[in-house]
Amino acid sequence: MLTEEQVASLSNDICSVVPMEDDQLCFVFGYGSQTGSTYREIDELPGAYVLWLKNFGPWWLSPLLWIAASKGGLVKIEARHQLATVIEKLGSLAMVELISCSAALNDQMLDHVRRNSWRSRPGEVAAKDGRYFCFGFDGDSGDSEGGLYTWCAVGDNCSPELTNAVAKYVED
Repeated sequence: MLTEEQVASLSNDICSVVPMEDDQLCFVFGYGSQTGSTYREIDELPGAYVLWLKNFGPWWLSPLLWIAASKGGLVKIEARHQLATVIEKLGSLAMVELISCSAALNDQMLDHVRRNSWRSRPGEVAAKDGRYFCFGFDGDSGDSEGGLYTWCAVGDNCSPELTNAVAKYVED
């Protein structure tokens, strides 16, 4: 587990090197615990586009989902300077995942999220690309003694800049 400061530093390192070419996409997936207004703020940022937004949870919790901060969503990032802002907004008290993968997977990613809703695991789609990269953290575990829970997955041909950015924070 990493401290809040380490996660912020790692996130900044990743954001500075994540591929933003025409053939690569960058998504941020929020796993719930946010308000609709948070996603509206993100959608107003130039270069950040909310592609999907929905209440996160099973149907039988629907009455509670209307009063609790329970929105999750998929955001496409086209402007590098917005990436850290989006991660920070969605990661506050929630789980968030940055995903980089081939642009050819755009439609599959959106279909997967629409079909699976709150049970989505977008990294499963991204993993079809040998260059994929996923980095996530649980922003509401910061109060625990161990620090923030983080995870990372990479393809066989992931950018060395990304793997090097993460390697600095991996314990032996």
